[in-house]
Parts: sequence; C-alpha cells; structure tokens
Amino acid sequence: MTRFFLVIIFWTATFPLRADADGLIRGRVTDSCGAPVEGATVVLVRGIAGIPGVVVGEAKSGPTGRFRLSYPEPAPSSIRINHYLVARAKTLLGLEIVRNPSAVQCVVLSAPVSVEGTIRGEDGQAISGATLKCAKLVRNVFLGSEEVDCKTLSCVLNIVPATTDLQGHFTVTGLPTGWHPSLKVSAKGYQPLFTDPMQAMSSQQTIVLRGADDTQAHGAVRGKVLVEGTNEPLAGAILGMVKPAENEDGEPLLACTGTDGSFLFEDVPPGQYVVFAVEAEKPVPSEDIEVFSGETAILTMYAREGVPISGQVVDKKTGKGVHDALAIVPGTRPVEADARGRFVVKTLPGQTQVTAFDRKGVYSPSSRKVDVSDNGAGGIVLRLSRATLVKGRVTDPDGKPCNGTVVCVLYSMRPGEVVYTDSNGFFVLPLDENGLKLGKPIHILSCDIASGLGAVAQLTPSVGRDLEVNLNLKPTKVLHGTVRSDEGKPIPGARITVLVNVGEYQVRSLCNSVRTTDLGEFVLRDLIADLDYCLRVEAEGFSPLYMAGLPRDDAVLVLKADTKRTDSPKAQ
Repeated sequence: MTRFFLVIIFWTATFPLRADADGLIRGRVTDSCGAPVEGATVVLVRGIAGIPGVVVGEAKSGPTGRFRLSYPEPAPSSIRINHYLVARAKTLLGLEIVRNPSAVQCVVLSAPVSVEGTIRGEDGQAISGATLKCAKLVRNVFLGSEEVDCKTLSCVLNIVPATTDLQGHFTVTGLPTGWHPSLKVSAKGYQPLFTDPMQAMSSQQTIVLRGADDTQAHGAVRGKVLVEGTNEPLAGAILGMVKPAENEDGEPLLACTGTDGSFLFEDVPPGQYVVFAVEAEKPVPSEDIEVFSGETAILTMYAREGVPISGQVVDKKTGKGVHDALAIVPGTRPVEADARGRFVVKTLPGQTQVTAFDRKGVYSPSSRKVDVSDNGAGGIVLRLSRATLVKGRVTDPDGKPCNGTVVCVLYSMRPGEVVYTDSNGFFVLPLDENGLKLGKPIHILSCDIASGLGAVAQLTPSVGRDLEVNLNLKPTKVLHGTVRSDEGKPIPGARITVLVNVGEYQVRSLCNSVRTTDLGEFVLRDLIADLDYCLRVEAEGFSPLYMAGLPRDDAVLVLKADTKRTDSPKAQ
C-alpha cells in the first residue's frame, strides 16, 4: 500500500491573495517617527519556511515615501506561502509580512539592533569559538506571534553569524527592530541549542550549553528528483522529511528541488526518516532513508505519471457543480475544476484522500478517502456546505473605517479563521462548520497592533443564518508586572501565558505568552476590554500559578517552590 502524508500544519484551504485590480501592491515607507523616507529600496520576497526565498519584486519609494510594485498572484497551493517586504535606506531597515495585498502596506524603518550575551558550559567556564546563527525572527502580534524563517529571507537580510571570543562573549548584529531572534548556538563538544526568541538578551545574560557526551553530530541528505522513464529533473517540488513516528503531526524538515531536480536537507539529527513530496507537479512515492552522524546520505527519487481520480465538486444543498472549486490529493498541486465542478487529479495506486475547496471561501472544505486501483478511480463526488459568514465593518475610535485591520474568530475550543478589512473597513469572515457549536457563543475580535486598538463582540450562530457585526476599536490595555519567588527573589525566564475563557473552555489569547527578563519583569500588551482573561505562570523549579482575571498593573506574582507539582487547569 502506498503511504501518503497530509501535512496538516502546512495545508490549509488557502485562497490566492489578491492585490488591487491593476495587480499592484501599494505602500509607504516611514521612519520610526512617521516621517516619509524617500529613495528607500523595497524588496518583495516570496517564501516558504525553511527554504530560501525568491525576490519577486523591487521598487524605490518616492518623495512622500510611497511605492508600488507588481504583486505576483501565486497559484493555489497546498502549503503556506508568505510574502515579505524588506525596505532599506542607508543604515535603516524595516521588515513586514504582507497579510493583505489590497491594503496599503506601511514599512517602518529603524536602525538595526543587536543582541549580546555570554556562552558558558555547565561548569561555568566560558566557551570560545562557539557560533551563533539567527534561525528565526518572532514578534508579538494579534493571534499570538508572527514568525519569519531567516533562511527564507537570507537573500535580503544581512544578519551575520557571530563567534564567541575568549571570554565567551558574542554580538549578533543587523536584526530588524521589533523582531526577537531565536539563535542557534553551536560549539564543538556541546549540544546545539536554540534560544527562546521571546526572552530578551543582554550582556548580563548567560547561555549555558550542555556537554555532547550523549549526542552525535548531525548529518545531511542530498539527492535528486527525476521523472521516471525520461530521467528529466522535476524542478520546484517541495519535499518534507520526518521520522516515521511523526508522519501525522510532526513538523517536517523542508527542501525544494532546483532546476536540475536537486535538493538538500541540512543539519539532520541521526536516525530513520521518511522523505515525501509535500507539493509536486507529479506524484512522487515516499522513500525511507537513514541518516548517520557526520555523514551525507544520497537519495534519488522518481516522480511518476500517476493514475487519474475523476470526480465532481457540488453544492451539498442544490447538487449543482461549484465552478470555483479546487481539488487536491496529498503530495501534488491543486487542480481547478471546470465550470460544472468536474476535476481530474493524478496520484499513485493505494489509499489516498481527496480534498475540495473553493477559491472564494464561500464553502467549507470537504475531504474523502479514496481507494485507488492501478487504473485509478472515478465517480468521486465531494459535497461542499456553504460556510456560515460573519459580515461587518471595523472602525476606529473616531468612526473612520480601518483599512487592512485583522479580524478573527475564537471558537469554544480554539482560534479560527483570520481575514482583513478592505479599504472601506468591511470584511467577510467564513466560519468553519467543524468549529461551530450551534447555540454556543463565539467571539469576533479585531485588533490594530500598530495603533494599540482592539474590540470584541460575542455572537451566537444558528442554523442557516449569516451573522452581522460592527466593531468599533478602542485603546487596548498594557499590563506590567514582576514574577518573584516566595523568598522575594526575581524569577528570570518565567513564562506567562494569557488565556481567554470562552464558554466552558480556555483558549490562548491574542497576547499568547511572554517570558520574564533577568529582573523577573514582564509586559502584556494588546489586552482587549470585555474579554474574560486568566493567567498561567510557569517556571522551572516552581509550582505553576493559575489566576482568574488579570492582576493590577505593576503587580508582583509569587511562585512557590515545586515541592508537590499541581497541573490543574482550574483558575486559582
């Protein structure tokens, strides 16, 4: 039986992003004081986490700081493709993720920042010659955080790897302001370590590396993907690699084949792995491979023509074909259905899963398992149910429409879909029927992080009815505090997780979580009024603290030594 991998963490019913009607993305470059910057170089990068990005556009800002460039609408994809704007002007740098191409993008330039620290072993001795590379950049935003893979932006960012001196001291420079780095720290004879991006780094902080007695050096996998029969290279295929036990929910390593079909997985821990196609033009059978310490394994994979699966995507209620539909099987690219919703996808014999969705988000996606013979499969009907829609408008405190502001839903057990307002402040938010519980409340939230504004509305969905709501943004709260032990000593590195009570469940809030500084201090931002919050505070060696509601500003939260650990999720 052919194995297949549906990488849920990457697959979403992703609809093509659209720029303005004339295919341009517009924006403005300012300095940190809001003044326009003329002559800044703005670069648009198309990227997938873990794979070097591609520059797809470049422009110069004018006298008012404004710029425009062509926005390449990506083909429908089974993986999450992000676009990034990186702007430079002399010694200034700005980085933004493009979330809504139809909105005006604003890139704020500031002088790049640096992080410093000292690296020591468990014996307290300074480690010289250790290397530090920036693996990813993270910043707190609405829905928790935004993350940028540094490999994706290696073509435009100039973050130079650092090496510790004889005293173990290092300085990593060239980091964009507002983004927190996760640094990969490597030293001969020690286990590699990734630093926590949300923990501030300073010259007073010490990173401790553990000895490598029980670890082995990493290896690599190099190879090619060729078309079976012709040996032509298969370019542009996205490959994933996971350990067999993690094939359903493990986060894969990713690689992309070049024009010659070649690929490379670097820095792979030793062990057994499965290499499979996440997205490719033709079906590619998965392959097992073993990675040995300090060695490069060689692998050649062969793409096949596959056998056809034919079917139709129809409206569940009317039975009529959905002409904006797309169909996909794991490992290949989505195909468009015709005007009557009919489609043909190719895959390998065995059991697979066919998923259909529509471009506009009017329907909820539908999936079906299919047994595929050596001749293929036919007569597959995928019935799409119309999604419940939340329609509305977002305005600022003065009643003016908010352009490009994020709107999301919190279901009773998890965060849900995210959309952005148009130039008139309007939005249409489709709700996932699997997350809805009729008669149970949902929360619709909107937040403008840059302006410190937010709003929430509670709605109760019912059968067959769309919902309408208007959100008027108000200033959000900022909360400062300190975490100390019962002996009065500050606790550095404690994690404060902000939760929201939704019905009988608790879900992670938009603030997600933060860590305390070396002095035990923390700051919680973007707290929206009318949300029922609670806190969870955790630190190694201490019992966790659960707090109903939010503490007062400048509060001191006290953790007790962990004599008898309690992990009850109940608020105390």
